[in-house]
Amino acid sequence: WTSYRIARVRRRLLATPVYLERHGTPSSIDELSDHSLIAWRNAHEDPTMWRTLEGDSFVVRPRVITDHLMHAREAAALGLGIAFSLDTVLPFGNPNGPAIPVIDDGLVPVLDDLVGGWIDIHMSIPDAIREVPRFGFLVSFTRMIVGSEGGRGA
Repeated sequence: WTSYRIARVRRRLLATPVYLERHGTPSSIDELSDHSLIAWRNAHEDPTMWRTLEGDSFVVRPRVITDHLMHAREAAALGLGIAFSLDTVLPFGNPNGPAIPVIDDGLVPVLDDLVGGWIDIHMSIPDAIREVPRFGFLVSFTRMIVGSEGGRGA
């Protein structure tokens, strides 16, 4: 199998403006302990360990831990708390923008200058068929649509 990076997606804290009006907007990582937190359990990370933009980890006590990314976003969109989730904004066709929301669920970033990071999205193609022209076109077309610089095996 050969893996092609087709996009980078921002991981960030998200909440509704209504939740933030009712409970206050945290101005530091320490203030997150005063909020209802919503975590997404992915295959590679502990849902109680969140990351700063610099790559440091900090421990949280989520009120909700879900196995599905969209459930975390839906819980936040319902005003149940602050979710550590993936952004659904992609720079379609141009890595420098304009960014277009894939899903507009009314969520806004929280502590965007402190918490988060990036996750690479990959497309994997079996080596036996990766030289078939239509699969090369598929990778190129997908990268063009989402605006990724990508990179084979990257």
